[in-house]
Amino acid sequence: MNFTLIPFEGTDRIKLGMTSSEIQSMLQSSPEHQSKSEWALYDKDYFGFVSVEYNDDQKSISFEFSSPAKVFFQDIQLIGENYHDIENLFKTLDENLIIEEGAGFTSVKYQIGVYAPNTLTGRFIETVLVAQKSFVL
Repeated sequence: MNFTLIPFEGTDRIKLGMTSSEIQSMLQSSPEHQSKSEWALYDKDYFGFVSVEYNDDQKSISFEFSSPAKVFFQDIQLIGENYHDIENLFKTLDENLIIEEGAGFTSVKYQIGVYAPNTLTGRFIETVLVAQKSFVL
């Protein structure tokens, strides 16, 4: 599935603020559910390629995408791409980019986070998170 990130809104297909049933309908899929606990701050649904977190009102507050989803930002595909190329792009877009060595980066300006661990084969983006404005990445 292809998704285009829209900062503070979610994506072109699923939106922040949607309920689990609305997202299930849009994705035509049933998730694996995890309730919040002492280890998890929020209820969460796993759809295989996207993890959705919900606030106490059961409205989605973040989406974290992984392969096989294709996630685009400004017409550039992110998942599976070379980390340094995407980091350099975001540095031009967000002068306050927060870089976490060996893990990825966070753009508070766009509420987008990227996870790309160092591996033996190089550094490629594994997950991309988009969240509502007040969400702490």
